[in-house]
Order: sequence, then C-alpha cells, then structure tokens
Amino acid sequence: MSSRLPNDILLHIARFRSAHPEYYDYNPMDSPHPLDVPPYSHPEDWCARELLLASTSLYCFTSLYSWQCVMVISVRALPSIQAAVHRETLYPGEARLPRDIIRCLDLSFNLKFAANEPYDLVSALPNLDTLVLSHGFPTMLSFCEPRSSVEFALPQPLPTPFPSSLRAVLFASTFYGVTMEDITLLSLMVPNLERLQVAKFNAPENTSVYQTTASYLLTSLKWLAVGSFERLAIHVDDPQSMSLALLLDLLSAGSSMVSLRRLDILTDVQVPERFLNSHGSSITCISITGAHHECLQLTNTFTRLDALHHLIILADPTLSPLPRSYNRSLSRISIFRPRSPPNLHMAHADVVAQMNEIVTEIIAMSAACPSLKQIKFVPPHRPFPDDWETLQQRRILPTQISLCF
Repeated sequence: MSSRLPNDILLHIARFRSAHPEYYDYNPMDSPHPLDVPPYSHPEDWCARELLLASTSLYCFTSLYSWQCVMVISVRALPSIQAAVHRETLYPGEARLPRDIIRCLDLSFNLKFAANEPYDLVSALPNLDTLVLSHGFPTMLSFCEPRSSVEFALPQPLPTPFPSSLRAVLFASTFYGVTMEDITLLSLMVPNLERLQVAKFNAPENTSVYQTTASYLLTSLKWLAVGSFERLAIHVDDPQSMSLALLLDLLSAGSSMVSLRRLDILTDVQVPERFLNSHGSSITCISITGAHHECLQLTNTFTRLDALHHLIILADPTLSPLPRSYNRSLSRISIFRPRSPPNLHMAHADVVAQMNEIVTEIIAMSAACPSLKQIKFVPPHRPFPDDWETLQQRRILPTQISLCF
C-alpha cells in the first residue's frame, strides 16, 4: 500500500508552507492592506526548504509559490539569484523558469554595494509587477544600463531595465530617504506606474525648482502611500511629517497624478492646500492610522474630500478621536489590524475593548456622514463574543449602519 499523499493534499501543504506575506500581493484598490512593507516582520525565508529539497514531485508543487515573491536580504545572495533567473533550462519538477514566475522583488540591502547587478536582475524578470526597495540606494540611475560618463552626456532616451509589467514601486525604508530626482527618474523609467510608496522623503533645498511639476510625472498613478505604519508617535509638526507634506505639495503642482484615487497616510501629515485643490474631488479611498490622524482633523480637510467613499482605519494599540466634520460621500469604514511586532501584541480582551471604542467613535461621527452605511471589521481576528456583537448591533441600530464581522 502506497504511503504517498494525494496530490491535492500536497498542493495544499505547498501553498500553505510557501505562502508569502499578504503585503507583497498586488492587492485590490480598496484592500484594507496599505502600500507598506513592515520592517519588523521580514521573514528571512518564507519558502519551506524541506519541501523544495524533498523530491522532484514536491518541488513541482512548491516552486510556483516559492518563486512568486523573492526577498534578497544580502548582496552575497545575488549571485545565486542571478544564476536562477538567467538559466535557460528547467530543473526536474519545474513547470516554468524562475524568472517567469517572479512577480515581486524586495531588495532589502544597500544597493550601493551591488554595482551593476540591480540592472542585470530586474531586466531579466518579464512578469515583475512589484518592486520593493527596503534599504538604501544611491539613485534610481543604479537601475540604468551601465554606461561610461561620455555616453551619459550624449542626448538619448532614458534607458530603463524595467519590464512593462512593473506597476508598483515601494520605497519602504524609513531610514534612507527618497529625493524628488528619484521620483522624477522613476516616472520616466516606469511610465505605467500605478502604485507608489514613499516612506521617507528628503526635501530639496530649493523647492522653487519644482513649483511647476512636469505634466508627464506619475500620470498613471492610482495609489500613493506616504510614510510607514511604524506605530510611532509622529505628529504633523515633526520634520519627517513636514517633508512628506512637502512631497504631496510638490506632486500636486502642474498636472501630475491625474489618475490618483487612493491615498494611504501612514505617517501623520498636514494635507497641503494644493493637494486638496488638485485631488480632493478624485480621492475615493483613504487609509489612516488609528492613533494619529490629524491629517483629517485639521481645518476642513475631511469635508473637502468630497469623493471619498471608503475610510480604512489601521488599528493601533491607542486610538485618537475620529473626525467630526461633515462629509457627504463617505459610505464605508473598514477597521484592520496589520501585523504587529511582538512587543505590541495586544491581549484579545484589549482588542475587544478597543473595537468597542472604535464603534463609539464611528457612532459619534455618523451624524456628520449621512451616506455612511457599513462598518467592517476585517479578518483575520479572533472571534468576538456573541453577546458583544449583539450589543454593538443594538448600539448601531439607530444610525441605520450595518456591522460586518
């Protein structure tokens, strides 16, 4: 009698053991997941090595999942990755070459030590849709085809190694900042870019140079995230927040970002007047942190977002009052708890107490939001007590808002 497991069970095990974190997925536009890669939750290897090495049949099931998202945590790992993506032959058990499977690449090391290898790597990935830069890099020119200084001086189209499939770039480092030059180069190199995160922005010394943004800048961008969900008490007058606010202002000059529909405010900022004038009537979805969201409390920001339909609250251990100003269009609120570092894990009783507080806040703001119809508590979360859910349904009943757990 054979002891081999059926293929459907092997496939289930392979998918479960080789599953990458959800924030590496190309999620829907209204997903509760923000454009962010938490620095504290990087797994060194989410691919189950014992499945890869066990047998040809197991590798056949596992390779498709293990190669979808690749995180390179050291420059020393580049030679083996390069060898895998440039080889022309299938290994036993492979249905596709690794380079054809990879759709997300996280370069989580300092690219200044990588010479020309970033260009060689990304130019070999025809189906890459998401690039994450979790560490430092000298300039976006690091990804250009290597040339001599004389060749760079000659007028010619900006070379790009990126495939046409690339649609999302996350500058996820909160230590190494991005410049306006990097963003401009990125826009030229990836004209179809739809999603962008800037966790830290290095403000230019002379902002007058950027007071009229080129019309070609980020014209396909639909989803922009500023900051990173670090659960730190960073307020709008913090230098880091002020730099990100300046970024929003500079990107709103001229006619750039004409396709923008979603904004993730992961580090609290004061939303600039020019941004509200340019995009306040086109933003349909916003995510904010539960603890710090002066971005919606200041002046009449919340009211001026008159196309906003979906507000996502990223739950923190603490909660600040939600806006009380009028918004005619908001119809849905989602409460989502992103992955937490071990030192910020909350006991389930504390989570339930906080959810009760959030419902209280939403009831209070509902009077100023006449279109609000639904509150959703996004899984995964432990089940709430039945009597607690019943109590919340009773509390929310006078508002005609439905609760979804």
